[in-house]
Amino acid sequence: DLDGDDLRRDPRLKGHGGRFMQVVGAVLENIDNADTAIRPLLFQLGERHAYYDGFKPEYFEQYKKGMMYMCEQNFGDKLTPKLRDLWTKVFNFIIDSVRDGCVEALRHREDDRQYSVARDAQVTRGTI
Repeated sequence: DLDGDDLRRDPRLKGHGGRFMQVVGAVLENIDNADTAIRPLLFQLGERHAYYDGFKPEYFEQYKKGMMYMCEQNFGDKLTPKLRDLWTKVFNFIIDSVRDGCVEALRHREDDRQYSVARDAQVTRGTI
């Protein structure tokens, strides 16, 4: 568990930030067809997040807030309402797409778990 300066210096966090900015670039490069070109990839990325130990879908909202905070810090007075709206839409598109994949994968995981429990009970009772 890292916080403060240790968190800011953490190479894993820096790597994650770099990968996120690559995704931002890909979304902007494909802005006219991001829904078909990029969203499926982000959805798959979200599915992988469902298997990260300790990861919770509510972290996505915190990440959105963090990205907007970084925008405010980097743009300062140049962050006009129009520019803020643009970045909010880009971040929402990315993070919501990843979150959707994560939530869907968690739902499937829970369904699989319930199926396994029911099947184990049938095996134990000798009904299979």
